[in-house]
Amino acid sequence: MYQSVISNKLSRMTGSIANLKLPYPISLWAVKTFASSFNINVSEAELPLKDYKSFNAFFTRNLKSDCRHIENESATLVSPVDGKISNFGPITNNKLIQAKGIEYNLENLIGKDKAADYQDGFFLTIYLAPSDCHRIFMPIDGQIEGYRHIPGRLFPVRKPYIDTTQNLFIINERLISFINSKLGKIAVVKVGAFNVGSMSLAYDDSILTNKPGLAESTTDYKECINMNKGDHLATFHLGSTIVLLLENKPWVQTEYLNDQQAIQYGQPILKLN
Repeated sequence: MYQSVISNKLSRMTGSIANLKLPYPISLWAVKTFASSFNINVSEAELPLKDYKSFNAFFTRNLKSDCRHIENESATLVSPVDGKISNFGPITNNKLIQAKGIEYNLENLIGKDKAADYQDGFFLTIYLAPSDCHRIFMPIDGQIEGYRHIPGRLFPVRKPYIDTTQNLFIINERLISFINSKLGKIAVVKVGAFNVGSMSLAYDDSILTNKPGLAESTTDYKECINMNKGDHLATFHLGSTIVLLLENKPWVQTEYLNDQQAIQYGQPILKLN
């Protein structure tokens, strides 16, 4: 396991390096090498590879509008990210599953005051690999009520750490968006990880994570921010994990919701019965 302080400092250093603007053709070579190493489908990138002047610009790339179909059925919740489903299921006794034999506490994940909205609800965890699009999108039409930033460590969240480290998701830094929708309350929990330079919100540029000296903070908007399903919600500057929390409703799983299932943003994952 990485030393806790070192993991944060190294991650900030990685983020700084990733943001360096490189001269052409070095930038093109670097982006092509990275894309080739991780088998990234570069034809989906919104811009030509030559236009990405830094690693982070390519990591946080948008995709062409016709690359993803956003399921528009109003009673359907869609995946907010490209990634792999690692766990899902009911929230029982305020417990969520991190991995086989490892549970963690809902209140410690998002705070006791917010946890009441999701008691006996449903959770879904999706891991983003380096090859995935690192933008996070709205899973449903709704109103952003606010967000909470919980500083923490930046330990790795991939295997084998996810299978062996207790309370990993509540040790690491979190940035949480709280959404109200016709399908009930939804929380999009963005979990930081080692080598994640930072996390940012598309709807509020006042917060940027993984900075020294930050205290836990909560922002509740006086006027909620309306966003549509598929709108850009937030960004991982490098990659990590999403935990989606849903209010207790009669949810029905779709064919896309399976353990270790690769999924793309916009694909339906749950619908109301």
